[in-house]
Amino acid sequence: MKNLIIVLLSIITLNTYAQVSISNSSSFTPTETLDVDGTFRANGDVYIGTTSGTNNDIYVSDDIIDWDNSTYRLDIGSNSRMNEVNFDDGSKTDPSVYFEDTNTGFFAPGAGQIALSINGTETIRVTTSRNVGIGTTTPDSKVTVTGGDVYVTDIGDGVIMKSPDGNCWRLSVSNAGVVSATSITCP
Repeated sequence: MKNLIIVLLSIITLNTYAQVSISNSSSFTPTETLDVDGTFRANGDVYIGTTSGTNNDIYVSDDIIDWDNSTYRLDIGSNSRMNEVNFDDGSKTDPSVYFEDTNTGFFAPGAGQIALSINGTETIRVTTSRNVGIGTTTPDSKVTVTGGDVYVTDIGDGVIMKSPDGNCWRLSVSNAGVVSATSITCP
């Protein structure tokens, strides 16, 4: 059977397979039930796998994603939820999740790791071992701080420091303000 193509104003075509294309190019061939060559704009709801809605909503398999016209953001609403959001890995200068500054946010520096960058500089990293690094990309204890102080509020705990000879010491302070150092195994 010969392929029949109806052309309306050289923009909309319908072939014998009930495939519709919307394009200003006569060489564009639809491969799906509806193919749009270019920008698609809807004034109202867009339905994908469902037939109910209100206004300015996108429905995918009956779950709503609402576009908020006043704040220009996606709003999943109080009756809806997102199960997963997947981002690319990003980098310290181009984080995947960012806020006002496009170089300040969260990114994944490696498999099973997450990091925070501020002004394009990696500031905090959580590794696959659940170690946290502040000022370092290679934390080797639960918290590793490079280039700053640590404030400990619990008297019985302390700060572990490595001496120049490679030994580790836990520094703690008594209620009288006496500092003591206890030799421990390095983390």
